[in-house]
Amino acid sequence: VGRHAKFCAFHDINATEYDHLDGGTRRCWNDLKLSYCHSASIWEISHIAEEWMGIGIIDFNT
Repeated sequence: VGRHAKFCAFHDINATEYDHLDGGTRRCWNDLKLSYCHSASIWEISHIAEEWMGIGIIDFNT
């Protein structure tokens, strides 16, 4: 996998319960989006946008 992966998916991208631990999943996901916004397609799927949980997908095929 690793550098050969075509997709990378994360869950709970809008979770806030670990924000007090140096950012948690929300910070990690936002950092990844900034890192790959010009070289990959990024999708976010959430029932209630930017409020709770959610799935984040990075597509490296682009």
